Amino acid sequence: MRTTGVHVLAFLAKHSGAWVIPTQIPNAKGEVGKVSGTMLRELNHAGLIEYGKEPKHSLYGYRLTPLGVETELGLRHRLENYDSVSKRIVDQEGQVVALALKLGNGQWCLSDTNGTRVSKAAFATPKDALAAFVNRQIEDGMKRRAGGADEAPPRKWPVFETKDLGDEPDDAEMLRRWEVYNSEMQVIIASGTAHKDEDGWWVDTASGELIGPDPEIERPLSEDELSRMKPGL
Repeated sequence: MRTTGVHVLAFLAKHSGAWVIPTQIPNAKGEVGKVSGTMLRELNHAGLIEYGKEPKHSLYGYRLTPLGVETELGLRHRLENYDSVSKRIVDQEGQVVALALKLGNGQWCLSDTNGTRVSKAAFATPKDALAAFVNRQIEDGMKRRAGGADEAPPRKWPVFETKDLGDEPDDAEMLRRWEVYNSEMQVIIASGTAHKDEDGWWVDTASGELIGPDPEIERPLSEDELSRMKPGL
């Protein structure tokens, strides 16, 4: 998972289920309105936040889903001292849910409550091990969400999908799909109702809703472009 969006979940949790427009959501540095569009897209796709508005309001925003609320609560874990070579990871109810154990080289690892190491990763401090535990909680929630998804929601914006083409997709079909995506996106761009964020994604200006990546980002490379990328050419 490239980003976890812990700060976004914590911020939305403070608003008790109210819709919050994107321009009010801060980034990890606390800069209001600077949250990454890609971050919101990933959290939304993971089922941790949802996009909508109250009927009486004209502006759309984001709020935590039930899974997002559960995940945010899961983030409220803390470290407790046990001895010089182990720290307990404790949840909000005071239950020990994992351990941070000191290795012989001075680094720390993450283990279950029985002391069994759960990954090969090593961390500089117990706090880093705690952060790794939190990330695992989010990722597990995302996997459960993905596994329980029966069908995709109705398509509102242009989409460039190629996953069904497999590992060796047909170049002609990829190009055809991209041309359709590019054509649909150009209509939106030409309308002047959208703007591009710092990640190269187009955003609906009125609502702040993410539309999709700039077509040039998604454009399949030609054989000539691919050949120029090969080492030694």
